[in-house]
Amino acid sequence: MNASFIVIAAVVLAVAAWWLIDKRRTSHVRKLPTLAQVTREQLLPQFQVVALGAAGSGKTALLASLHHELQTPAGRGYYLTLADPSARELTGIYLQLADPGQKWHAGTRAGQEREFVFTCVSRSGHQELARITYVDYAGELLTEIQPDADESVDRLQAYIRDAHALLLIIDGLRLYQYFAGQPQGAIRLEEAISTFVRTAYRASCPVHFVITKWDLLESIGADDRDRLRKVRDLLLSNPHFRSLVTEHSRDRIIRLIPVSAVGSGFARVDEHGHVVKQPTASAKPQFVDLPLATVIPDIFRQLELQTSRTARETLLAEMDKRLALGAGHWLSALKLGMAGPTGAFIKNALGTVPVAGTLGVHGMELFVQWLSRPALQRYDITQEQLLEAGDVTQRLLLARHTVLDEFERRVAALESILPESNLSDGPRM
Repeated sequence: MNASFIVIAAVVLAVAAWWLIDKRRTSHVRKLPTLAQVTREQLLPQFQVVALGAAGSGKTALLASLHHELQTPAGRGYYLTLADPSARELTGIYLQLADPGQKWHAGTRAGQEREFVFTCVSRSGHQELARITYVDYAGELLTEIQPDADESVDRLQAYIRDAHALLLIIDGLRLYQYFAGQPQGAIRLEEAISTFVRTAYRASCPVHFVITKWDLLESIGADDRDRLRKVRDLLLSNPHFRSLVTEHSRDRIIRLIPVSAVGSGFARVDEHGHVVKQPTASAKPQFVDLPLATVIPDIFRQLELQTSRTARETLLAEMDKRLALGAGHWLSALKLGMAGPTGAFIKNALGTVPVAGTLGVHGMELFVQWLSRPALQRYDITQEQLLEAGDVTQRLLLARHTVLDEFERRVAALESILPESNLSDGPRM
């Protein structure tokens, strides 16, 4: 009896010792992602947006307001998610921004850089569609000599070189000061334009000049279109800005987007020239979704402009062939993506286009989807037909198609309401 007990006890102790050793051995081993996680991440196109603006120009306020507006799919077919602690940070900034009893947020310090990785998710089925990395940079790195700033400047230049879209923030307060005849407005505006034009010349991606604090400019015109026309004419009166538009609008997208993080009537400029909150006002952000909603369509429009007509026609002919056989064949062609003959053709056709090289395989697949939209409409293939033809991956492609359509409608609405926002047709003076 005693001998048996000793044997059992020895076995138990041996098993326990083995378990402890194995636990220690594996405790520092990084847990590998599941196949589903890897597959989902690999299917997501990646886009990088770089925002540049001086301290106090409204960059951070715009970002916080954009996050607030797009964190749910209210009135849209998509929404944006953002991981903590970034989501909590932007929520806190917006709550401070929208509270008339609190001071304005301090914003981005000179030389500071921050990355916010948004995931675009479809309302239908909550499919993850794309990652958009928003890099928030203080523009003083490009205008002021700072000690030990070489590394930060080099990093910023690398971000600009690899950007899929550039947001250059023009402070609406400086425009207000200019139109009010205040000298500091003209000086600061000239400084911003000179810096941004140099930056935009070096970039190969679409460029959005974003006018913040749009609500402060209500007095300069009868409506948004009248005000934007006056701002556009002012910017184009600068020879450097006009040269940028003239030189690059043929094959690049250059846009002018007004935004207000708080909306009409929330703030005013007091007698000392400071922007102050109205005590009883409520924040109603205006146009804040546009800088991101226009990014993907503008990237793809620019790719289309820079791709030869022969290449586009050949690609569309291939997609037409697939569509003639039915929705399932079109989806299969996209599902195979860059691996097959269509993918080889895309790489060949777009290999010399600067932005194309940074999009990656699934970014290029998304471009093919975008390019194929007119063919889908021509064959009158419905979403129901696509759903019937689709497996899980094909449903993801369908969700992307639906959201791309919505982005395009948003761009069309912007250009219908504010045609002056599109500078790519060249100066209108």
